[in-house]
Amino acid sequence: MPAMAPPEDAMQERFAQIDERFDRVNERLVELDRGITETSGATNKRLDGIETEVGELRQGMKSLHEGVHRATIGIWVASAGVIAAILAKGG
Repeated sequence: MPAMAPPEDAMQERFAQIDERFDRVNERLVELDRGITETSGATNKRLDGIETEVGELRQGMKSLHEGVHRATIGIWVASAGVIAAILAKGG
């Protein structure tokens, strides 16, 4: 039968094992933090690009809206002119 280690040695061994586990967990957390930081940077770049594209799209939509508005006003003025001409001609 193997001799049992004294309780102090067993406790020290156990604490050493626990310390090793904490070290491994700490290494994993450092790797995870690095990965999150890298992903965050890439995500921020993509979001900046999206914001730029959305801004350009807004400008394009505003320009389109202004063009449609002008065309609508032109149609109204032309229609009013046609109606005025018909009324002036007598019918």
